[in-house]
Amino acid sequence: MIINNHNFILYKYIIMIDIINTYENDNFYNNYIIKNRPCIIKNFYKTNDKCMKYYNKIKDNDDYFIKKNIGNVPAYYLSEKNVCKNDNIKKLYKNNDIYFYKNTRVWKHKKNNFTQWHYDGNGINVLNICITGSKRFYFSPPGSLPVYPLSNITLQPDVWTNNYIDAYPGDLVYIPSYWFHKVLTLEDDTFFINHNFLHKNNNLFATDRDITLYTLHNMFDTEMCNNNEKVNICKLTKNKNKLYAFIYGLYEFSWIYLILLLIYIKIKKKQYFNYTLLFLIILSFIHEKLNKNTSGIIKLYGVYLLIFKIYLIYFF
Repeated sequence: MIINNHNFILYKYIIMIDIINTYENDNFYNNYIIKNRPCIIKNFYKTNDKCMKYYNKIKDNDDYFIKKNIGNVPAYYLSEKNVCKNDNIKKLYKNNDIYFYKNTRVWKHKKNNFTQWHYDGNGINVLNICITGSKRFYFSPPGSLPVYPLSNITLQPDVWTNNYIDAYPGDLVYIPSYWFHKVLTLEDDTFFINHNFLHKNNNLFATDRDITLYTLHNMFDTEMCNNNEKVNICKLTKNKNKLYAFIYGLYEFSWIYLILLLIYIKIKKKQYFNYTLLFLIILSFIHEKLNKNTSGIIKLYGVYLLIFKIYLIYFF
């Protein structure tokens, strides 16, 4: 097995991204999945691989794909019956400590499509396989970047333009749970397959904030949590206190409260502000009803906006 190391310096963080030229299942599982380390595996799918041929054949046939949104981001899925599994993937699917999602996510992007810094909010691990085109992946360690309240989207400005790994047809990019990443599409007709999974060790890499947010999301039954028989990612028990989770949510939301309060004090026609706030509250709940694939963050925003509305009624 040949490995090349890339050192990525993000402020005080030095990230070792391994480039693996020869895939070995045990090595990948023991040194990357269990340890929650990102890597790129070159030629995970060979040119003549049955899955490479199959996905190239169906990628432009919409009959195979189910269109769903992730928040406001359009995405496609392959149902379980339409997912191709080569020998490498089959070995991972047979691992009893890994729970793969039944539907496989698909990305069809044009050149310069850009996904901002984020981490996958339900703690999933991603096997990102390039079929056609190419993408550039940037990484930052779990907990290393500031995020919007109650969310997995970062507030970090778009910097570190020289810190990346490029993936080409046949390459697999492994994105471990809770790792921040941003993605730039380099070519038109870029097509990627995502095998998303949860591992028994995922709980070990959740930050205190993640654990608290899972408690909060469970309280409001949002889509951020994914409960299953093998890996109960939403049943992290470090913070069982729901009152603590709720108060923590108020704390994260506090700077938005401050901005809203300043606007409310400054605006002359306060009834317009009240109507706007009420509209945002209603919209957040309607959006959640219409789009069940959201992470639930929008619903939580609606809950905390409603608390602010009640506060205004009683104190102003």
